[in-house]
Amino acid sequence: ALKVQRKSDLLRYFDGKYQKMGIELAVLQLLEHPYLIKAAYAFQDEGRVMTALPMAEYGDFRYFLGAHAPLSFTMAQFYTAEIVSVLCCLHRRNLILRDLKPDNILMQKDGHILICDLGALAGEFLVYPVLSGVNACA
Repeated sequence: ALKVQRKSDLLRYFDGKYQKMGIELAVLQLLEHPYLIKAAYAFQDEGRVMTALPMAEYGDFRYFLGAHAPLSFTMAQFYTAEIVSVLCCLHRRNLILRDLKPDNILMQKDGHILICDLGALAGEFLVYPVLSGVNACA
């Protein structure tokens, strides 16, 4: 899938702060976690930023919940653990995900989740653990 964003919208969203625009892309490209979406590549033209992301063939978590409601206790534990795993990974990098909702959680073919849309991240992305070769969040 190709995520296309207008630079003017991004600047307005990030209150004109160019350095904050790159946090989402840096996280998508550098941070490795099995339940966090990974950007294949990104490019830009004069007015837009494009990011290539994996296709979510099984829809989002909102659709999944509608089709499988109510979730069993075991399923709720399973998905909660995967979500908390990603949040802990981000927190170790000094980041907070402010827009976690079922629409921003994609379902993979194997039944696991992928957290996407990291545009609302807050904090300072600590890049040094990633660049030193320790990029997995254990």
